Amino acid sequence: MARLTQKLGVLFLKLLQFLLVFIGLQRTRFAARCIGNVFYYLIPIRKKVVLENLSSAFPEKSLSNLKQIARRTYQNITITFSELLLFTSISINNMKLLVRTENLDEMKSLINENKGVIFWTGHIGSWEVGGSVLGLLLEKPIYCLAKKQSNSALNELIKDAREAHGNKVIWLGTSVRHLFEVLLSGGIVGVVGDQRGPADSPRVSFFGKPTSFYTGTASIINKTKCNVILTAAVRERNGNYKGIVEKLNMENLPEKYEDQILEINQRYANFLEKVIKQYPDQYFWMHKIWKH
Repeated sequence: MARLTQKLGVLFLKLLQFLLVFIGLQRTRFAARCIGNVFYYLIPIRKKVVLENLSSAFPEKSLSNLKQIARRTYQNITITFSELLLFTSISINNMKLLVRTENLDEMKSLINENKGVIFWTGHIGSWEVGGSVLGLLLEKPIYCLAKKQSNSALNELIKDAREAHGNKVIWLGTSVRHLFEVLLSGGIVGVVGDQRGPADSPRVSFFGKPTSFYTGTASIINKTKCNVILTAAVRERNGNYKGIVEKLNMENLPEKYEDQILEINQRYANFLEKVIKQYPDQYFWMHKIWKH
């Protein structure tokens, strides 16, 4: 029964993908906003978690303001996923037009140092569009670290979308060794790093609260001595994106290895918090950030 449900789910997504390709990007975004409203008002999946997280992050905001942010959060999620389904049908030139970004020459300069580069982002704006377009603008594939879902057909659908314009997916787990190989050969790796870490992981300060983030990315950064670019692709009024990029400062780290890892994670958390405060409705508030 479970396998049948999975197959029907993937079939539905493929039919949805066909429909979205037919109506085009702009109508897809409009439809996705409407669907986001439907989820918020009628199918409020994790709505309680979203409002609790927002209340913790922004205690100074009124309940009515938090609800407005929460509703737009649902819209952002449905738009992000709908756009991903369109990737295989959007041309390279049109993909490049989706993001405007500064510091492109600086990023190319860091890549040309041949030390390897990690683009470190979070679930803010569209991490999917940001990763795909950056690879095109830099004219180099980004090897994107991703977690497999239990549904293999869904994995292939998502993988095809993410690799549609030259990027490559590295599945979390046994293939992480490949990640090291990419960096040591001067390549580019993309990581969405704000998943909640284990209960016993070291804490960073995130919105003034002790928060567990996975330390794996910070450990890789420390071991490979690669360059790190903190990134976020945030949605603008016209529906396209602005790329926010900032080189991670690796100076003045503590002496002890464990403290270095914690400090690297803290600097990442500081960047992410700064962007979220500017675009609170574009963050993925649905996971229990402060569960531990």
